[in-house]
Amino acid sequence: MTEDNKVPDEEHPAYGMVAINRITLGGYKCKHRFFGSDLDDHFSAIRIRIGHGARVRGTGHDYFRATDRLIEVDLTSSQFADLLTCMNVGDGVPCTIRHVNGEAAPEIPVADTSADRSRADLKATAKQIATDARSLLSRMRTVFDGKSVKKADMTSLLKELEMVVQGIESNIPFALTVFQEAVNTTVSQAKAEVSSFAAMTVQKAAAALPSGNTDLEIIETRALLTDGKAEDDK
Repeated sequence: MTEDNKVPDEEHPAYGMVAINRITLGGYKCKHRFFGSDLDDHFSAIRIRIGHGARVRGTGHDYFRATDRLIEVDLTSSQFADLLTCMNVGDGVPCTIRHVNGEAAPEIPVADTSADRSRADLKATAKQIATDARSLLSRMRTVFDGKSVKKADMTSLLKELEMVVQGIESNIPFALTVFQEAVNTTVSQAKAEVSSFAAMTVQKAAAALPSGNTDLEIIETRALLTDGKAEDDK
């Protein structure tokens, strides 16, 4: 097919292109925060890009290309795994919008993590129990300093004491459980992030090695030392 009789690209408002790529988030001077992740920084991500598409007529076959970028989102490795394995569940999984209609979205600001909020809740629970206990102690001193102790006062004191004990037995363990779950979630996210980054770094190092060199030990060593950019032996 010559330039003179080339068929124009076929476009339509319903034609679209979607691409999924694993990317490395470079730069150590800025933080790469993700919506729905408790980690303060990330080194890699799964990027999904959607845009309008066009059909390009070729000699013997057609191929397709993107004509613009409607939206671009990033997901952590664990979020992408949840996206694939938890279909038809709620509203989906969190993602971080990077571009909409070609315009960059603002960076996500610093926010408290789930562990930080759970820790604050635990401290607030303990503080409230301590306040109730001090209040009860003050009332007990007032009652017992009197010439006689009424039965009604004793009943009231016992009820307050039961409330303090209930707070210790129920509220503190619950707050501790919530805090531990938040910490475990953060640890799992960190493990998935490190594992994903390490795997991608090894793959990049392997691709950069001379043809036929498949020594895994060399690949892993160079990956760690050069961040995936293997160099030829000197």
